[in-house]
Amino acid sequence: MHPDLRALIDQYKSLQEVKKHLEELVSQQQEQQQLLDALLPWVREKELILENSATLFKKIFGKKEAELNRIRDEHHRMSLRAKALEEKIALLEYEKNVLKEKLVQVPSVKYKIAKIVDYAELGVLDEESQLLIQGIRQLNEFSHQNQEVRKQVTEALNTGREAIQTLARIIQILKSSNDPNRVDPFLLMMNYDLYSASAFRRKALELVPGLSKTVQLWDDQIDVIAYHPKPDGALSEIYNESFFKSVIGRNFSENMPFDGMKRLENNVIYDFQKRMKALNKSLKSLQDEKLTFDQRLHELLLGHL
Repeated sequence: MHPDLRALIDQYKSLQEVKKHLEELVSQQQEQQQLLDALLPWVREKELILENSATLFKKIFGKKEAELNRIRDEHHRMSLRAKALEEKIALLEYEKNVLKEKLVQVPSVKYKIAKIVDYAELGVLDEESQLLIQGIRQLNEFSHQNQEVRKQVTEALNTGREAIQTLARIIQILKSSNDPNRVDPFLLMMNYDLYSASAFRRKALELVPGLSKTVQLWDDQIDVIAYHPKPDGALSEIYNESFFKSVIGRNFSENMPFDGMKRLENNVIYDFQKRMKALNKSLKSLQDEKLTFDQRLHELLLGHL
């Protein structure tokens, strides 16, 4: 095998043993901590009894000094046990930190392996090296594609959140426009243009162009998502600027129920959230796929040692 590749894979294997040992130490430390957590309340209870022995024992045990000595002995024994557990936990913590420092090398080793894989000339390598490098290259290609799609889906999710936040703001403003207690009557009389229901709806309409552009961007981002299942349908074909202006502009009479707001709450928000759910499901699938690629690379390296 390629000598540099062999050395790096040997180092990778050694680091995996370190990782395995670290996991064992973490498990041991958790077990010791559970024992200590169960023991400390008992020790504290006996401490309180001994501290108050002058009054408490006279009341409960009379003058049974033997009983007091028994509890004192138990307290001493359990205190030593607690101290031993604390020392063991501290030692495990030290060993864990030493191993963690060694594991810092893992990304560097994987990077060096990747460089050899990227630039190796297969024709001058032995068959074992060729098979290994070809396998790693294929996994790297899949992993790169996965990373790109995860980036695309994440961007679409961020845009969707922006769309939902803007829509929620519009709905909040419209609800305020229908609230008869939205403002003090004196303020309404003095600043009608600022506090009337129509003024609130004008504020909502000001947000519509930005929301429409966000929904269009959302559609555009989803269109470029590669090879992975994505939500069907273009929301911007339905929920465009004209739609929002039409819905928000309905029933401008101060005394009429605002039906358009209900449509935004019940229909549009539902469709937006439905798309977000599909995108989140896609992202989860991509993340699971990435873990599979990482595990396969791990197995591939260990399998060629």
